[in-house]
Amino acid sequence: MNKYQEGNTVYKISLLEYELLKYYFHKGYKYIARNNDESLFIYRNKPQRINYEWCVNGYRAIDFKGLFSFIKWEDEEPTLIQNILDNCEVVENVGE
Repeated sequence: MNKYQEGNTVYKISLLEYELLKYYFHKGYKYIARNNDESLFIYRNKPQRINYEWCVNGYRAIDFKGLFSFIKWEDEEPTLIQNILDNCEVVENVGE
């Protein structure tokens, strides 16, 4: 279990991050994970970490630098998008 699935974490995310997650969740994407090279992907099916990346069929890259900074390569598991949406606070400046 990673730190974002402990149940009492509140994600501070921007309105843009929130809307992106809602959009992709409604399109059937369930997981979000960051590769070792800092690229960020969302997945329909749970990916597995292989070497320096998360791998599975049915993924889409999100190429927005600076978004979802709480998603880390070091996370032991991909993060469920539903967990973020259920436990988030939308803030104007994420760093606050």
